[in-house]
Amino acid sequence: MKAWDCIIVEDEPFAISLLVKYISERDELNLVGIAEEGNSLLTLLRERNAEIIFLDMKFPAEPGFLNDTLMANFLVVVVVSAIPWNMYDKVFKHPNLFELPKPISCRLFNRCLDSIVSHLRSKTMDTNDT
Repeated sequence: MKAWDCIIVEDEPFAISLLVKYISERDELNLVGIAEEGNSLLTLLRERNAEIIFLDMKFPAEPGFLNDTLMANFLVVVVVSAIPWNMYDKVFKHPNLFELPKPISCRLFNRCLDSIVSHLRSKTMDTNDT
């Protein structure tokens, strides 16, 4: 089974520790880095590739940092936030956007990841059929 490389963009230590723990418990994921602010994310992206980003929408970054160009680097964007995605001014668009609500729990993480895996596998099957 393929493991998807992922990164965490989060500035809250407790949320980081939970995400690291939950990611490590899933065979489908391989954590390649953690960024706690915008500049460290850019550095990380120069050094590593990742298909999935777990993205806290409220992390230290310059206005306009999150945009379509930056998010196009990822196959899947998982918005990790206590605020539902529909309450944000849409600063970027992504065809494979998922939500993981805070407070993060194992149950919510696994439900979200099961949806992502199902989605990615169906896309893989679609491309293999053509």
